[in-house]
Amino acid sequence: MSEYVEAEWTDKSLPPAFGGLGEVQQIDAEVGIYALADPDDTTGGQHLIWHWCTERAPAQWRLGATSKHTLVSREPLHLEPSLRWPCCGRHGFIRAGRWIPA
Repeated sequence: MSEYVEAEWTDKSLPPAFGGLGEVQQIDAEVGIYALADPDDTTGGQHLIWHWCTERAPAQWRLGATSKHTLVSREPLHLEPSLRWPCCGRHGFIRAGRWIPA
């Protein structure tokens, strides 16, 4: 892994980029949740959700893919059901383009 990519994954200022897959949406900058709902379906139908996790050292971005979630709306982003990260147990919904804790 290159230094640039490593720094990207361990820097909360910006979520990781995945080489032109689409535009990353800010869902909740304070919590550290960003999403990519790819309009061209280059991710194979998955919506990529990043979460800034501080529960395991080092603090870094954790990626969740949502192939089993339903895309209710792309603009504003709405996915069902809720999302839960196994790394720390953060759990909530993305509705109306916002993070709603469960």
